[in-house]
Amino acid sequence: MFGITKRDTNPIIQIAQKLGPDTDFKQMSAWGILFLVCGSLARQAEKSVVQDLVPIKNSNTTAETNIIKFSQLIEEWANSEAGQLIAKQRINSLGETEVDSNGYEDYVSYLSLAITLNSFTESNEAAELSNGGMDWQLMFFAAGFLLSDKLKMKWEAWRNVIFSMSGDLKPEIRQLFEEYASPQYLRNAIRTLSRIQRDFQFLADSLLADIALFGLTFDVLDSARAVEIIAETEFPHRAYPIARTAFEAAQQAMVLATQENYVLAGTRAWIYFCEKDSEWLGKACPEGSGVNSKEDAEKWFRDRLAEVTVMWEEISPGKRELIGEAKRLIGKDRNAKNWLNQKMEEAQHPAYIRIGESLGQVVKGDSIEMNKSIYSRLSEETHARARLKPVSFRLGTDGLVDVKFASRDVGTNSQSASLVTAISALEAATSLAYRMRVQPRKINSTN
Repeated sequence: MFGITKRDTNPIIQIAQKLGPDTDFKQMSAWGILFLVCGSLARQAEKSVVQDLVPIKNSNTTAETNIIKFSQLIEEWANSEAGQLIAKQRINSLGETEVDSNGYEDYVSYLSLAITLNSFTESNEAAELSNGGMDWQLMFFAAGFLLSDKLKMKWEAWRNVIFSMSGDLKPEIRQLFEEYASPQYLRNAIRTLSRIQRDFQFLADSLLADIALFGLTFDVLDSARAVEIIAETEFPHRAYPIARTAFEAAQQAMVLATQENYVLAGTRAWIYFCEKDSEWLGKACPEGSGVNSKEDAEKWFRDRLAEVTVMWEEISPGKRELIGEAKRLIGKDRNAKNWLNQKMEEAQHPAYIRIGESLGQVVKGDSIEMNKSIYSRLSEETHARARLKPVSFRLGTDGLVDVKFASRDVGTNSQSASLVTAISALEAATSLAYRMRVQPRKINSTN
């Protein structure tokens, strides 16, 4: 649903349950505004990465259609004159000491929507849009996502009121808002990549290159979802190997997306990956694959390449020669470590520059050493080794040594793995967005 899942609302639910321990979260409530605000922040974070290139598309699914209708209702309610009148009456009855005059209009806006939401039951028009049990929290978050650009929505006012009435939870509320406003929050990065992938379209002229690029970004997304889960356990350091996969895939995606001859480079990448699959099949000979020898694997590769050549030639004449050229280039570098036969960290820096230029931005500094450092850290946690670090020794009277080991910093490892993976997901999304910018696709928007 617009790339939004229940994982988007889980952190908000935890805070909302602290704000209102007795609230029935199965019903519409004032805390729906909290989900609404976070959804809006998340959309703004996404737009800071892909700008307006990937607008929210019309949908044929019932759930998404209902969310669009629900967001329209929320916009209506947020500007209800009747609700604002009731809110002013209630606030005025509290007296001047209860409400700071500087925040009066903020409270009017917040309370008027809260009153409207609390006045509905499950039999009202909005409840009918819940599509047979869709969580209210998810509906509010998605509505905020859709309404983020609506000027009539009082986002800042609602944030101010939620923050002012949160008491001892102010630090947690501040952190919650900061996370949803940050593109580098892993959940935001996953949603951004997921949605731009959903809207990416394959062009006949660049088909194999598009498939290779999309496949690399899918490797990033798949890994990012796994890191998100593992980072929340007591073993977040075990997310590093998966984070490294995301890092490598994002790096290659960015380099591929910005190649001067994207179609040839992408075709070369696709053939290279196909050959690697063939080599693996020839060594592993997995049961049920039909491959029982190196010769079988080589035939598998030839058949697959021939099939793709015929198919691509039919929809985009002239691609047979392109595939032949890509295969020839790969054949020249039989010992190449990657499809480009270059060090990816060195090839990625020009990619940053090209993407920056396409956005009218200047990329400063040198990313090579930074990416080498990140890769080294991820690799350290990937390969098998003795990880326990002894911090003290004590010889016992029985002649045995009592060894104490340092404990792992769960919080730091969780944040580190999540941040690195979020950056990889954003780079993958940026790579797709770059191709969509230089090779426009047709996108139907609700805007």
